Amino acid sequence: MSPINAVIQHRFKDGERSPWEDLLDEAREEGFAMMIERLVEPLRESLSGFGRRRLGDILRSVEEFDYSGNNTPRGLRDWLVGLEISQAPGDAAVQVMTIHKSKGLGFDVVVLPNLNDEQVPDRAKYEVAKAPGEWVLQTPASWVRSLFPPLVDAEERWEEEQRYEALCLLYVALTRAKQGLYVFLPKESKSRGKAAANWSSMANIVRQSVGDYQSAPGEWPKCVEPREVKEFPKLPALGDAVPLRERTTPSKLKSSGAGFRGGAGAAVGLEVHQLFESIAWLGEGEKPETPQNLAGMIVDHALAV
Repeated sequence: MSPINAVIQHRFKDGERSPWEDLLDEAREEGFAMMIERLVEPLRESLSGFGRRRLGDILRSVEEFDYSGNNTPRGLRDWLVGLEISQAPGDAAVQVMTIHKSKGLGFDVVVLPNLNDEQVPDRAKYEVAKAPGEWVLQTPASWVRSLFPPLVDAEERWEEEQRYEALCLLYVALTRAKQGLYVFLPKESKSRGKAAANWSSMANIVRQSVGDYQSAPGEWPKCVEPREVKEFPKLPALGDAVPLRERTTPSKLKSSGAGFRGGAGAAVGLEVHQLFESIAWLGEGEKPETPQNLAGMIVDHALAV
């Protein structure tokens, strides 16, 4: 029996309702992540180091599920079924991945080398206007969209979705670190002028949120001493390849004479196939015994090619 069952029985031994009803109430009020964390807390000390790390990874994934707005047990079950968490690598290993790939994972130290500074939403990527369940339209020019309220509403919905997805992605990027997080921001463009304060990009959100941060010259990677890479010995060159005897089938043969039609041609073809089927293996220069007829001549000719 699962050790969690003992925790549940101990916590709700005096309750009048079913323990699952109380747990669902906690999940609705505080989220599934908090409910599960409180449930497994008595077992944390009994877990191995790997088990505690994996538990933290799962709780962070469940927290992302809570932010999705779906608060049903069935939704959580489907989320966990589709969840893939890669096994953590060994000590001192460095993993390079996209923000999307890092979902559900946790690391002691995370470095974001170049946070995206493109404005969100980028209207140049607005290609399809739609009203859910009603209509879909390839986006016309901006001046045309401004004349029709349904198109204006559709564009506003798209912009809100883009901002929401960007914030979710930024949240994932900034919450993977357990001990230290290093964010390298690109240099802010001077051409933005007064629009810089309202520039909605991941990098600018971090700039405005942090306020005081340390700047560094663009050549900072050159200050890092290169790591010594051991050269592996070169493998000896392979000799010339020896061509093997190519198997020739009747379907590959080019007939040099007139073709057969009707029953006679079918009979000869069947006999040719039977002769090839009877040949199990031929050594170099070896010839099979074939009948002295047309089918035998075709087989001999095929093997001589």
